Amino acid sequence: MKVCRRSLAHSSASAAFRLFNLQINAGIVLDADNRGLGSANCAIRRFAAAHHYELVFRMDDDIAYWSPGYGRNTESRERTPALLMSAIEAAVSKMTSDRALRAVGFNYKQFIHVDSTPEWSMGQRLQTTYICRTDSFCVREDVGTFDDFYLTISIWMNGGLTARYNRAGFDLAGGVGKTAGGLQGFDRAAMAIREIDLMKQICPVLRVKP
Repeated sequence: MKVCRRSLAHSSASAAFRLFNLQINAGIVLDADNRGLGSANCAIRRFAAAHHYELVFRMDDDIAYWSPGYGRNTESRERTPALLMSAIEAAVSKMTSDRALRAVGFNYKQFIHVDSTPEWSMGQRLQTTYICRTDSFCVREDVGTFDDFYLTISIWMNGGLTARYNRAGFDLAGGVGKTAGGLQGFDRAAMAIREIDLMKQICPVLRVKP
């Protein structure tokens, strides 16, 4: 396994997938600073492909902790490692059994109601944190604010499936888009307009609410 600030790349050659026994022995060095998330995603894809990793785990760096869902011990940060490991294992297992499933996303903890939310939701868009097959990790250097939307549409338009695992959810430190640094230093409104046009190139029927 190779780890960088935003991703874990996993080689399925280790079938047992024992994360606690792995050693972090390499990282990804970006070509330059201040080139945006799209550039970082492309570096991750190149690294994963070059080292024959089958999966990429993308996780935003402002996640505070993981929770079993809304209304049940949501503030227990001590449970985060076990919940995260169980979520990864569930995703890898499901992707192993279904080759058409190209990516598994995870949910914000406030949208998981433990008594009513199903374990899996199929056909859901990817957001913030997900595991994707390296050969489906379709990223562009010029797509950085809607990169998860772009990836989801690319998978669907190529006949692939996406799913969301709902037995472990994440909570962001400070709320969505509220933390300093990262994309907050870019003109996200201008990026959004440009990236919507790029998404329409691969999905002409895409409609965006004003």
